[in-house]
Order: sequence, then C-alpha cells, then structure tokens
Amino acid sequence: MKRKQLDQAYWDDAFLSFFIAGNYGNYADAIARFSVEFPEFLEHQARVAEEWQKTEFQKAMTKRIDQRFRTADQNEQDPAPTPAHLRQVCLPWHLEAPPMSQTVACAGQGRLSLLDASLKQQRRHQLSLKQFHRHGFVYREANEQHQAQFLEALAAVFPDVENLGDLALRDVIELLKDANTAPTDRDDEAASAPAPLR
Repeated sequence: MKRKQLDQAYWDDAFLSFFIAGNYGNYADAIARFSVEFPEFLEHQARVAEEWQKTEFQKAMTKRIDQRFRTADQNEQDPAPTPAHLRQVCLPWHLEAPPMSQTVACAGQGRLSLLDASLKQQRRHQLSLKQFHRHGFVYREANEQHQAQFLEALAAVFPDVENLGDLALRDVIELLKDANTAPTDRDDEAASAPAPLR
C-alpha cells in the first residue's frame, strides 16, 4: 500500500472511532470537532485537498466535455431538417446533403471539427455510431429472451405458484432454495433401494 493510502486509512479509522465514541451525530460537526482535537488531521486534510483539487478539476473538465460530445452524438441521430428557404440559399443546386456531425470521433485519437473531418471520416463516424446502437439492441434483445426463458423454466418448476413474474428475485431465490433442500421422489427411491452386494 502507498503511504498516501496508509495515511488516509489511518485517519479514516481514527475519525470512525471518534464519531462512534461521540455518539454519532452530524458528519460536518463531527469533522469540525475532530479537527479541533487532532490538529495533525488539518495538515493531512490540506495536503489531500490540494492534490484532490487538481485531479477532481481534471476529472470534472473531461466529464463535462465528454457529456457535451455525447449529447451532440445523440442529437445527430435525429437532426432537425434544414428549412426550405435555407436549402435554396445554401444549396442552390438542390443537393440532398446529409446532416454532418459537428465533431467526429477518431478511434482513440480524440475528435476533429466539422471542417477538419473528411467525408470518409464523417461516414466512418456515423457507421461506428450505428454499430454501437446495433450492439446495444442485440444485447437488450438477448437479455429479454433470457428473462422470458427463465420465467418459463420457473413456471415449469413451480406450477402451483400464482403470479410468479410478480415476485421479487429475493423471493424466487428462497423458493429455489426450498425446492433444492426438499426431498424428492428419487431420494426416497435411493434410500429404499438395497445396498449393492460386493
């Protein structure tokens, strides 16, 4: 374990025992009382906060950018049609131009702007989006089929249970445990059969 992790684990344990000994309460108040009683904790807190601030800022920044691009990608799937008057002004030869992505994802290398991306890259970007959605559809459809098969198998095992599909999974597991521990006809036959001669 790294020294930082050991320090953090030590202070976590110390605060936990202090919090429990202080009869619980509000976290913020407990941390304030803990900081007064242990000034070394403030030094540790300042050191961690400085490092954390850098990494959290970078994470937050990349998350915001990623969210922005993800929203843009989703909006590209259902773009607003170009108004007729703009089409006549911008496309005087009445070309049916496909909607272009504002940015294009290049496999693991970041993104290109609309003007920097070639037509092939635009097409590859749309194909990768389509493939992504196709994989999601296949995965969800297979899951739906497995759920239906599972329900059919349960209905065959428990024909006397009404509305089996409405039971919580916890209850279904309990039913299966009970069915697994209950003696079956085969167990009775095996117990009554004579032992083989040697």
